[in-house]
Amino acid sequence: MAYIGRQSVIGNFVKLDSITAVNGQAAYTMQNGGANFTDYSSVNQFMVSLNSVVQSPGSSFTVSGSTLTFASNLATGDVIDFIIVFGNSLSSGVPTDATV
Repeated sequence: MAYIGRQSVIGNFVKLDSITAVNGQAAYTMQNGGANFTDYSSVNQFMVSLNSVVQSPGSSFTVSGSTLTFASNLATGDVIDFIIVFGNSLSSGVPTDATV
């Protein structure tokens, strides 16, 4: 798919290790490079694709620590396509007096 506008060149975007769905299981451990992943501030930083459908953060899945939990148990044949985590947004802060 084409991209309109300037491409992002900065930011901490992480594609987590692949996870194999287990029949009857909803909770999965998120890892990056084989280590448990907890470097996020909010569930809204996650883009999760299940069976080629992007899931809604907070309602389709939640995160706590290094655990990703889907709203319902997954079944045999379900595929977790990818989990991408968008980095924390940067704040420019408040300028000090007489600097602007």
